Amino acid sequence: MVGVPGPDGTTVAVHDLGGDGPALLFSHATGLHGLVWEPLARHLTASFHCWSLDLRGHGDSALSPDDDLNWAGFGQDVQAALAVTGRTDVTGVGHSLGAVALMMAELAEPGSFRQLILFEPAMRAATTALSSEELHFRDLLARGAAARRPVFPSRAEALANYARKAPMSRFQAASLLAYVDHGFAERAGDGGGVELKCRPDVEARVFEQTHRHDTAQRLHDLRCPTVIVKGALTSRLQSISADAVAGALGAAAVEWDGMDHFGPLAQPERFAALTTRLLGVPGS
Repeated sequence: MVGVPGPDGTTVAVHDLGGDGPALLFSHATGLHGLVWEPLARHLTASFHCWSLDLRGHGDSALSPDDDLNWAGFGQDVQAALAVTGRTDVTGVGHSLGAVALMMAELAEPGSFRQLILFEPAMRAATTALSSEELHFRDLLARGAAARRPVFPSRAEALANYARKAPMSRFQAASLLAYVDHGFAERAGDGGGVELKCRPDVEARVFEQTHRHDTAQRLHDLRCPTVIVKGALTSRLQSISADAVAGALGAAAVEWDGMDHFGPLAQPERFAALTTRLLGVPGS
């Protein structure tokens, strides 16, 4: 792991997942961290050099006390990670929040990416006010995040807890283990145990800021070849959003059968195969 200051001074953790070939930079969803991509990257390192990052407030990336978690900052985190790779042939692969962060980085510095593969970017293409249904969905996510249990006696007990409860019970075992192994920090004092690196209040604030950025207004400026992917079993609002973003970019979303919003973590090997196919790797 390398810690690098971003454009606004925030230190961003960047992970070199290994491999040879063109570069892939993976960007995670809200509440997760960059190393949840490690099980997926194992299926790609024969053809690609894989990297990932922890967005601010997640994993090992810092969050300054005065950071309002406006989503523009996540785009800056991606720019910092790109500098670490030292590559000019990078394809960005993003999930939910991470997908939007990749778009923000490309819009800020066109040409940063060779291509983008985005699984259900957490945004809407419309620039009108949120509907009551959209407001309810956003607030439901924020309340759920705020109520998350932050402390466990051990990683083993955290793992057992998540393995019993949706949506993480649907994660592939290696993905869930990676989330727990790298998503908790040891606690000093107060009985010890482990604590979430992405605090529940931080995750809730990220959800509250979901639509408070100008990416929708700027979609027409995104010139980088971009593929939007959605799960066939994802929620109605997320499906509508994915279709709308894809439409604004001039294409239909690629529908992935048998998957919901957490598809890349539920079936990492299958998503790796989809990634190689979308990138035109022979034999994929």
